[in-house]
Parts: sequence; C-alpha cells; structure tokens
Amino acid sequence: MQPMRTMEQPGYLAHFRLRSAPFGTAPDAALFYAEGARRELLGALAYAVTHGDGIVKITGDAGSGMTLLCHALARQLAGQAVIIHMEPGSLGPLGVIHATALALGLNPDGKRSDEVLRELQSHLAAMRAGGRHAVLMADHADLLPSEALEEIRLLTNLDDTDGKLLQIVLLGQHALNASLRQHAMRQFRERITLSFVMPQLAADDVPALLAHRLHAAGYDGLDMFASDAVRMLASTAKGDLRRLIQLADQTLAAAASEGAVSVSVRHVQAAIRGRLPALKPRGNVRPVVIGSITVIAAIGIGAVVLLQQAQRRPAAASLPMHTGVIKSAAPMALATAGTTGTATTNPQSTPAIAASTAPSAPASATALPTTSSADARPDAANANAVADKQPPTASLLQQTLKAGKTWLRDEPDTHFSIKIEDFAASDTARAEAFLNDVRNVVGIGDVHAYPTLNKGEPRIGIAYGSYGTEQQALKAMAALNGRWRYAPKIRNIGAIRAAVARATKTQPRALQ
Repeated sequence: MQPMRTMEQPGYLAHFRLRSAPFGTAPDAALFYAEGARRELLGALAYAVTHGDGIVKITGDAGSGMTLLCHALARQLAGQAVIIHMEPGSLGPLGVIHATALALGLNPDGKRSDEVLRELQSHLAAMRAGGRHAVLMADHADLLPSEALEEIRLLTNLDDTDGKLLQIVLLGQHALNASLRQHAMRQFRERITLSFVMPQLAADDVPALLAHRLHAAGYDGLDMFASDAVRMLASTAKGDLRRLIQLADQTLAAAASEGAVSVSVRHVQAAIRGRLPALKPRGNVRPVVIGSITVIAAIGIGAVVLLQQAQRRPAAASLPMHTGVIKSAAPMALATAGTTGTATTNPQSTPAIAASTAPSAPASATALPTTSSADARPDAANANAVADKQPPTASLLQQTLKAGKTWLRDEPDTHFSIKIEDFAASDTARAEAFLNDVRNVVGIGDVHAYPTLNKGEPRIGIAYGSYGTEQQALKAMAALNGRWRYAPKIRNIGAIRAAVARATKTQPRALQ
C-alpha cells in the first residue's frame, strides 16, 4: 500500500485559522454543499444505481460539478458499493473490460475479453451475494471513443435473475447526446434507462455554499464574505461551480495578503484581474483528512475503485471499508439528493435528457437517511418507512417536460419525432399514468413532454424518438400503432419547437 500524498495547502489557512483548504480543486466530500436541485440529483442517482437495471446518463456544462458527483455517490454508498471511476485520458491499451476486472482485483492479463467477462460475471455475482453493489462511473464520457462505449455496452450484459450485476453511470458534457444519437449507437441507447441534467449553481445558493465550505474547513466566525463580494463572485462565475471555487480561493488569498479578517469587493476584483500579492504560509498547518480512503496502486486504465467513509456520518462509521484502486486524481464533484425510480424496461433510444430535479421521496436502502446534516433531506426520518416503495410518480411529468426542453434545444429543426399522446394541461394525473405505462412498455429515455396548444387550449404533448428522416420515423411509428388509444403522428422538430414557443406564453410556469 502506498501512502497518500499531501497536496500543497494555500498560504491563507493559518491567517483565517482554517484546518484545510475550503476552495481547493482536489475532491473532498465534506465540502459539498447540497442545495435543492443537486440534493435531488444525488438522491435520484443513489436510488438508480442500487435499484436500476440499465445505464444512467448525466450530462451538463463544463464546470458544473459532474466529476465531484462521483465522490458524493461514493460517500453516499460507503460500505455498500464499490465505485469504479474511469476517465478517457487514462484509458490504456487493455480496454474497458480488462480495466474493470483489474480494478475489482481480478487478473485479466493475457485473457480474451469473453474470458474476462465470464470472470466478471462470477465475481460480481459473489459481490452481490455478499451485499455489495458495483458501480462503474464513466466520467467525461463525451470524450470516450466508440470502442470504449461498445465495451461498456457489453458490460451491461452481466446480469442474473435479480438484475444487472454492474450498474453503469455515464457523465459527460452535452456533446455526449449528439454522439449517442448516431445510428451506430442504437444498441447502446437501448441500454439507457434514466437520463439527468446536472444543474448549474444558482446565484441565490452562492452565499450558503461559501459558508458551508468555510465551516467544513474549520472556520467558526461570522460571515467572511461581504454580501456585495458574494454578489460579484456569483455574477462573475455565472453558475460555473469550478470558476466560483477558483475565484473564492484567489479572493481569500488577496484578503489574507492585506491582513484583512473578511473579504470585500476589492479582494474579489483583485482575484478577477489575477493580480494577487504573494503570500507565504504562516506557521505549520496540518491538513485534515475528513474521510478515510484505502488506496492500492494499480496499472492499466483510469478505472478507480473509490470508497469513502466520512467521519461526519456516524451511521457510515459502522459500515465496512473496502479496498480501492485509484488511478486518477481528477477533480470529482458532489451533489446530494432525493430519489427516483428507474425504467423497468429498456428504451428504444435515448437522445434526450430527463429532468435534473428528481422526485422528492426519501431515499431507499442506500443509507441516505443516515447522512450528515449537509446531505440529509428534511424528511429523512421517515425514509425507512418508504424504503421499499417506488418514488411518487408526481414528478415523472416534470422530468419529461424538462427532458423535452433540453431535447428541443439540441435537436435539428429538420428531424422528426412521433407524437404518441396529448393531454389537457390541467389533466396531469392522466399524463402521469400514461408516462408510467410508457416507461413499462418502451422505456422513458426517449420520451419527451412539451407544452403546446390545441385551439387555444393549453395542452401537454408527448413525443417519442428523434429521427433524421421522415421514412425512419414512419418505420418506427408502425411499431407503435395500437399500443395506446391515441393514433401516433409524425411531427417535425421545428414545428414542435414553434408550437412550444407559442404555448409557453400561456402555460402555467410549472408546465414550462
């Protein structure tokens, strides 16, 4: 076992009496701030990887914190799951299948892929029998070559009578959606059962995020950042979490260089301009390790098995710690959340992204109710009572509406989709019931809801799929005829987009 390397700490720690860096780039689960949307996303993700039966896809903007989400999930599932973290930049010649086996402690050297898959099947089945999950997180998946994605698809074939043995999560920028819409990726799309969007950080959440990170780093004084300084940080970062953290770090350095005990606008301005006076560390500052991580060096691709057990979570302390393999030290981001169900059948294709805001039901058997105050949901005390229930379906319509918004943003006007239903905007109960039925028949990944009008009446349209030509759409529509009472219709994406523009002027905000 190799010792962990201590990263260089910023010089302002001693000045502000901090134990550790509050705005460092290295991932630290204790620094995660769980505002509403990200709390919902992590809970939905935790539920999906412990109850799901396919690939979960998360897309977002650069700097939105998707990589940190990997660490949040590892912390959430401490003692229950082994998290394998993979990045394109560290993919070696072995490939995804061999590297996954290596990360799980197997020896794939000199073996064919089919032999390694059989070993993985046995090993993962034994893990499940022992009460542990295995989760492969493919980070920066928009940069993965098609060969790597095909190997990931083959890994989804590892299952038994109880379902998938390896849960897979794809995280990438929005370009991932365009890659997956290619005809050659049809089989891969069919394996995606849930899609989410990583929310940007809202300006209103910046003050609490800064305060949370400072408190986690050991600060116990009054507000360090003046309100106008916070507003300038938020307006400059524009929802980019990575940019906000970098600016906050440089702002503290600027304040400390003047001997200031708080941060003002002029310190933020200095950070923005990049004109920071030199500041040498004062005294010996001993870094604090919030969680415990076991690390074993490994060769091969950047698959990492990471399990963290945070000292701030009493319930997690009693969970067994599992050996991990770390190949990459890329920043990983956190988010925390409620829960959502996964589709019970595979979708036919998944060009769209479902909502970033998941249902607000309490978490299931992923130990979410035992998280620290930073991670816990307000209704966590009731979580055990509903642990085995599916989350309420009341949010499924909201998910598909938000999925539709992202879908229409990315789809070319010349593409086609199939309209499979139409409801009065006030009849959300029927829309929810229909979407649940669709999820059980063809999956929800390629289903999109959108606001529309019919003779001036606000309606909710439901569309399926995205096709480059009308002939392709007609062929797909033939397979859908007779499944539901509504007769499917071909709709041009440009026409749908125009209808949505008209409808959003009259629809209730909740349906936009």
